[in-house]
Amino acid sequence: MRKLLIIFTLLFLFLLTFDIYPGLRGGSGWRWEYELPQSMLPVLLLAGLLLVYVLGVWWSRHKPVWVGLCWAVIMSAVLAVGVVSIRGNPAELLFIRTVSPVQTGASTIATTMMAEDGVQTTLDRWTDVMRESLDLNLIHFTTSPPGQPLIHYAIAKLLDSTPAQWSYALRPYQCNNVDVMNYTRGEILSVGVVGMFMPLWAALGVLPIFVASRNIYKDKQLALYVAQWWALVPTILLFMPVWNVIYPALCALSFMFLLSAILQNRIWLAIMSGAVLSFTTFLNFAVLPVLLLFGLFTLGCWWWVYRTRGFVWTLKIGAWFGIGLLTCWIPFWLATGYTPLDIFAVTLEKHTNLVQRAYLPWLILHPYDTLLFMGIPLAGVTLWAAFTVFFPTLTSKQVNRSSHQTNTKPLADVLTITFVITFIAVNISGIAQGENGRIMSFYAPFILLVAARWLDSLPLMTTQALTVLVMASTLAVIPLDLNPPPDAPRTDISTLHTLEVIPADARFYSTHYLGEFKLSGYRLVADVGAQSITLETIWAGESRTERPYHLEVVAHVTDWQNEADSQTTSQAIRWLPQTGNYPPTCWQAGDVIHDVQVIHLPVVTAPVEWTLELRAVDPKTGDVAWVSTSDDEIRQAFIIPDIQYP
Repeated sequence: MRKLLIIFTLLFLFLLTFDIYPGLRGGSGWRWEYELPQSMLPVLLLAGLLLVYVLGVWWSRHKPVWVGLCWAVIMSAVLAVGVVSIRGNPAELLFIRTVSPVQTGASTIATTMMAEDGVQTTLDRWTDVMRESLDLNLIHFTTSPPGQPLIHYAIAKLLDSTPAQWSYALRPYQCNNVDVMNYTRGEILSVGVVGMFMPLWAALGVLPIFVASRNIYKDKQLALYVAQWWALVPTILLFMPVWNVIYPALCALSFMFLLSAILQNRIWLAIMSGAVLSFTTFLNFAVLPVLLLFGLFTLGCWWWVYRTRGFVWTLKIGAWFGIGLLTCWIPFWLATGYTPLDIFAVTLEKHTNLVQRAYLPWLILHPYDTLLFMGIPLAGVTLWAAFTVFFPTLTSKQVNRSSHQTNTKPLADVLTITFVITFIAVNISGIAQGENGRIMSFYAPFILLVAARWLDSLPLMTTQALTVLVMASTLAVIPLDLNPPPDAPRTDISTLHTLEVIPADARFYSTHYLGEFKLSGYRLVADVGAQSITLETIWAGESRTERPYHLEVVAHVTDWQNEADSQTTSQAIRWLPQTGNYPPTCWQAGDVIHDVQVIHLPVVTAPVEWTLELRAVDPKTGDVAWVSTSDDEIRQAFIIPDIQYP
């Protein structure tokens, strides 16, 4: 069976690599984007990492179990970064995908709603937030509870007082995005803690899957093999750092507690299981099918394994689990008056509007897409494992081939049966019709546990590693919806190149925030017909500014001989340099930035002399940069005097 599965996988990967049949990427309203990498270097790097991982797994089989677990955790995170690097700079992409309103949206809500309107106000109107999210391009929050943005907000508050250099190091990844540059230090760091560390958080799923597998199969070595496959599950690697990649680890942790509660008959473990799943549902309702799986599994354990404990025992496990399940939702209800059903009702309402695809094709596409992102080898052995449980008499010879299958326990069969029932029920319900490979990621730990008895094969693991390589190299599953930072300032700006540059040599800096830049010079021309002055400023980058400073000019008359106009002052004109394409948060040493702005002037009764006051202002914080000139004067504006107009 394994040889046939390996051959089938190789054929499938060949077809996928060259996109010979696009239907392999989906259909009927949803198809994953086929996109080859721009460079083969990151592909070779990922191939090397995968090879190192498989060799390390082979090496660790002769070492203590903890060595193999550490190897799996570390390399799970490393491989996730390697997969992201296929599409570009991994640190930059992890940051961009986390701040993206479309791909995640949690940091956007935390910074634009919770931070500005207040947490309580935002939570009080959460159902309205869900209904408004589609118009605000926060599509994932049309169906989500507030857990994700609350985490971002809490981390931001916790880290707001950290050294400026910590958040300053992350700002270059979106230096051209003024909305992101308006984030506080804590808000920037929350992106790093949540999104950029997401490979590590997802990798920790190795530990609960090991414990759960050991408890089911009573075989520590087999449990290690199962845990080491965690690093090779495509749905956990390819969607990094979208929140769906953490759901498998949380569901594995919840199941570990539930299984321990059943085996040890401990109430507190059932409560812990419910509490973990409460937290997970507070992040997203996508994991709700796990409730069905857990319920069926508990009933199955009573029916097939622990009948002597009585049915009341099953009810007690369920009741204590239910108490744990309310641990996040009761405080939310007390704070807002919303029950989980209130939030879920809006989820169903918006989900129905978002997903309107043909039902019958998705009866096939739902399981196909879900299993595709588990990896063809893993999906294949899972199907075979289920087949051996449902039809044992037809597969008895094959079952005896594995050295670990003599330790098969009823719990493994119970899990297989309940997982298959859950999988079929969710498929028939039609609740997921698109992006199933991402949405159903929480199936991953249960698929590993069902397939456990066949996961001791290194050739099969190597084929799974090849599957990861091919899928990462051909499927662009997370579109880049935010512009990457530019490498240099714009040079296509029309300048006053026919005029002589007036030197300035003025340094702009802040006493509160990092970064500085210089005004090297300027040139200007008065336009009587347009009643304006066109000002070109020439800047020299020194170090990126921490805040997205706008330039501001105020013009006022300084000709005291004209008493009628002596008090004339223009309104402040404020703008982002280079129309916001290359703001000061991007300016680096060696950059020369030209910026041109037309300054409209008030009407005067006679010719006068004007003075321009040029400032750098951060509208969000109100910080005005200090200006140090070559004559050692320090003020909060650079003065351009004696402009005769008209």
